[in-house]
Amino acid sequence: MTSQSGSAPSRAPRERMFPEEVLRILRCPICGSGLDEAPGGLMCSHSHSFDRARQGYVNLRHGGGAMPLNADSVSMVEARDHVQKRGLLETARARTAELAKAYCPTTSPLTVADLAGGAGYYLAKILDHLSPAAGICLDLSTAALRRAARCHPRAVAVGADLRGRLPLANESTSLALSIFGPRNVAEIHRILKNDGALLVVTPTQDHLSELVGPLGMVRVHDRKEKQLAEKLAGFTLVHRDHIAYKFAVDHADIRSIVRMGPSARHLNVDEIDLRRLGLSDDMKVTVSVVAGVYRSKGIR
Repeated sequence: MTSQSGSAPSRAPRERMFPEEVLRILRCPICGSGLDEAPGGLMCSHSHSFDRARQGYVNLRHGGGAMPLNADSVSMVEARDHVQKRGLLETARARTAELAKAYCPTTSPLTVADLAGGAGYYLAKILDHLSPAAGICLDLSTAALRRAARCHPRAVAVGADLRGRLPLANESTSLALSIFGPRNVAEIHRILKNDGALLVVTPTQDHLSELVGPLGMVRVHDRKEKQLAEKLAGFTLVHRDHIAYKFAVDHADIRSIVRMGPSARHLNVDEIDLRRLGLSDDMKVTVSVVAGVYRSKGIR
């Protein structure tokens, strides 16, 4: 069919799967060149292609293959989702988003990289505070990435191993997030913009202390804060915030708290009688974390 003028009707532009701000900084994990959208996924100028899963994420983990053993399992991701929906970490999440807004640089385009971001719980809140920033949630776990792909309209989910080179361009990231996750400091230095900020959130020894002792959960090392300072010696701490409060939990919450973290690898919480351990069905637990904002040395 033609228009009244006889010319072919113009086609509506194809809707992009990824925000342009994100495409601009993504890099091929094989050759390091830029990526652009291709049918069904992404492709670099050297024809290395990466499929977009039907759930919306793209795996840029070098080597691809099956999900690594150290990635969060489906049960861990589901347990974390339960805890987050119950609101246990909502106060910490809200304060973290406020810090992100206060310390993120204003130089556009604004890009936020959530390193080991799981299902994008913190990233989504931060993007609400940083319109019109675009976010990238990077994680090993495909179970988490399936959820992260729909955590926020301005976020994309990317499979990546934080121990290696991140699939991001040099000096491309306005704000890097490291929240309850591992840190590849050299890579964070590489991807941060000159005026970029790093936001780190770590648990203190008091975090969930009412559960850690009785259940034999993994403890926070007493040298954790000193080790963090040593690891981030190339950064300047510009703000530190201790976030602490009590939250009421029931037995279902307690079981999910155990299942969502590393303690799940050595504890079968389903076989534990919580009442015999003195853990009531309406007890309060402590949430205690430290949020630190850092900039590369010499940048304020």
